[in-house]
Amino acid sequence: MSGQIDSNFEDDVDFVKSTTNEVQSVSNTVDETQNQRKRTSRAWDHFTRQKIDGKIIASVSCQILSFKYVPCPHDAPTLLEALRSYLNDWKIEDKISTVTLENYNANDAMIDILKGQFEPGNFILKKRLLHVRCCAHILNLIVKEGLSVIGDSVDKIRNSVAYWSGTPKRHEKFEDTTRQLGVPYTKKISVDCVTRWNSTFLMLSTALSYKTVFERARLRELRLSCVLGFIP
Repeated sequence: MSGQIDSNFEDDVDFVKSTTNEVQSVSNTVDETQNQRKRTSRAWDHFTRQKIDGKIIASVSCQILSFKYVPCPHDAPTLLEALRSYLNDWKIEDKISTVTLENYNANDAMIDILKGQFEPGNFILKKRLLHVRCCAHILNLIVKEGLSVIGDSVDKIRNSVAYWSGTPKRHEKFEDTTRQLGVPYTKKISVDCVTRWNSTFLMLSTALSYKTVFERARLRELRLSCVLGFIP
């Protein structure tokens, strides 16, 4: 089984490398995921092929090229080293058109260093379009700022969801309570990822449909001390 996976992986790598040899431009997107222990960097690219075998072909392909652990400190030189590493591995340094990044000061500083390492002619419009700010991350920052107005209530709901979904036994108790109250359990409760606003929305919308269940479950759980429940 593992041998087949390795074989398939090598075949995919060979195919993508053959694709990158044909493309004229590459748009890079880097997404950073951070927790208490580490930060990982995931990079994927959109390849634009314009001329193949003498024929003009407009096509775009998207591939994940890298997923790696980025050691501390997460400053501009370290992030640049991670970016340059996968660009070198795939031999696409001279085909960069844009780099899409989340809105962090370290990313801004990294782009400034990157611009200084290449001639202006290597980029579209002489580097003026090199740095693209991630619209999804901007939207996430806006929504998080709005949610801060009701931050205390969101935290209480998150604590309740975390408690009842924390172990299989507690989750079974929660499901039993939904059946006793005649509330259809069609959506499973789950804790959000605080860096993704849409996951917070899903957590809140799901929890809201079980408001009476949370109240009853809290009364039944005599040992419950961390769950604060809903704000009336």
